[in-house]
Amino acid sequence: MKSVIRTNLMLKPEWGNKAAILARYEGLNIHTLNRWLGEMRDNKQFQKGVVNPTHKLVWINFKQFQNFLFWKQHNYLK
Repeated sequence: MKSVIRTNLMLKPEWGNKAAILARYEGLNIHTLNRWLGEMRDNKQFQKGVVNPTHKLVWINFKQFQNFLFWKQHNYLK
């Protein structure tokens, strides 16, 4: 018998581009997202959540971005 490889089409993506983040977080604008991505890149805890394979292409890990938002909420200092 031939082995059958099943793929789970219900898997949620782990990474997305800026448009995917903006679609998930309604009300978030591109300027704020760009600033936050810069903060993620500068923070060792979250820098692995943003990948730039080229200067025009960016991928963001959805879970890391969510963790960054919770971190930002609890560690924001005025």
